[in-house]
Amino acid sequence: MSEKSALDEIRSAVRDIVGAARDCDSRQTNTPAAFAVAVAGLEGLTYAVGRFVPEFLRSFGAGPTVIGLYGTLGIALALLFRSRGRPSVVVGLRRSLAFVVVGVGLWSVVPLVASRSAIPGWVLVFVGLGLISVRYALPATLGGAVGIATTGSRLDDGNVDRTVWTFGALVVTTAVMTAAAVRPGVQILSLLAATVGVAALALAASGEIGSFGRAGETDNGQPDGRSSSPPIQLSLVPLQTTTGRRRAVLVGDLLRRLSLALVVVFVVVTVVSFHAPAVTVFGSTLSPDAVFGVLLCLELLGETLGRRVAGWATRTVGRERVAAVSVALTALFPVLLVTAPASLPGLSLLFLGFGFRRVGTEARRALVDAAVGTRSATAAAEYRAARDLVVVPAPVVGGVLFWYSPVLAFSIATAVGGLALREYLRLLVGRTPTWAEDDG
Repeated sequence: MSEKSALDEIRSAVRDIVGAARDCDSRQTNTPAAFAVAVAGLEGLTYAVGRFVPEFLRSFGAGPTVIGLYGTLGIALALLFRSRGRPSVVVGLRRSLAFVVVGVGLWSVVPLVASRSAIPGWVLVFVGLGLISVRYALPATLGGAVGIATTGSRLDDGNVDRTVWTFGALVVTTAVMTAAAVRPGVQILSLLAATVGVAALALAASGEIGSFGRAGETDNGQPDGRSSSPPIQLSLVPLQTTTGRRRAVLVGDLLRRLSLALVVVFVVVTVVSFHAPAVTVFGSTLSPDAVFGVLLCLELLGETLGRRVAGWATRTVGRERVAAVSVALTALFPVLLVTAPASLPGLSLLFLGFGFRRVGTEARRALVDAAVGTRSATAAAEYRAARDLVVVPAPVVGGVLFWYSPVLAFSIATAVGGLALREYLRLLVGRTPTWAEDDG
């Protein structure tokens, strides 16, 4: 496929996004559009405000170790809710949404409560995180239908509607941060997210989503085929038993996750406080917080384009090369971020490239699935759960390193990413193994 074809893919992605903004009607289910929009808006705003929370914590005097602990708790709670099994479509829906609404609502009043009590602000932020993390227990089928990022990434199932609403949330975030500092900005965004969440709850309680009927049944009382999923076991057996290139894939995948986890919660702190870029646009000066909102929009744009051209790239250069490029973009981001000049063009290209790493997401997943093998239907899920458990302490370790030196923390993250890239490059040496040849 030619370069022109790749450009056609990108143009098609843009058309899909624009079209989805006009056609967000959850066509694959009977979910009313209003409910779909409300839940997608809640998820998008929660994601957007969550990217600012580490800087929000810093405004309450939290040090790097506490911020790292926030990241560790987030990974641990996500792993807990994902691995315990998902309920059927209706079971727990309203309760889970209510927890999320209360959690983001709590974030909106943290400064007020902290100023009138002896409870440190960062403790309240942690409580809010615990409540919000219940969203990972939301039913996967319904989540995919209405735009909830149940798998931890807004683009994991290719849901274009979800991307639209997340992008919209980031635009709103940038606008709010332009006019407010991080504390009032997070308060406004959290309150807005809670309001949207209350609307979703009202629709759920009013019977507007009654087409799902009772748990596990349709309107006419027949089974809907959306049964509960069993808990996921944690197993590193594939990593312990595989050899050669199969083992390289799994080791590289683990190191890649570890590289990101070390510093991901410090990205906003680095941009806002370390670089502190101030940009003048049409005579108005954007604060560092607003600049970070712009960078998040560019990161999401990079993700969208990367996902869109992934199929073309895989067919053109092969799965292993696409996966290696993805890991390289991940590995280089930390050290480039901490050493890049505080200029909007340079940071924009950096975040756009960081988002584009998603071009290799499906390629990496396919390689991991092939490396794990077919010893059981859940072997890949069990391995990924165990891998994430290993990664849980990484943000705290990153916090200690960041406390000593931000450059050291981000450099070590790049070094770990470099080791991951080395493992993936081993796939390109010699003949591709039979288990990784199928690009289907």
